[in-house]
Amino acid sequence: MMGNRQLSLTTISTAYISIPTFVTACHNLMDKYAWKSVFLLYDTNSAPLNGAMASYFKAASDKIIGQSTVYVSFSSAKNESLTRVLRQFHNVSRVLIFLGHAAQLRQLLITASTLNMTDGNYVSFF
Repeated sequence: MMGNRQLSLTTISTAYISIPTFVTACHNLMDKYAWKSVFLLYDTNSAPLNGAMASYFKAASDKIIGQSTVYVSFSSAKNESLTRVLRQFHNVSRVLIFLGHAAQLRQLLITASTLNMTDGNYVSFF
């Protein structure tokens, strides 16, 4: 399934690395592929490191001319609608950075599939 662009998102998964390294890698990919916007989705109920990464990414992105970051936070503890979040993502970008729990990531990907967002037109980092 992962090799079939019709059934899964293009994804880049990273292990925990230093925050500046993660942000630099993301910005380098944005430059390489000429992505002008990123939708950063942060689960406030996840590890504190994710919050630090989200803040650092947003601050670094704000300094780059020609690139924009839409920063959205949600709480998995409140069972907020991932459908609403993905529709918002669809309206502003095709590149998603998800910072949160693996269980929420799974739900996010299942929801993306039901919304036909797994056709290869979107890229996600987690």
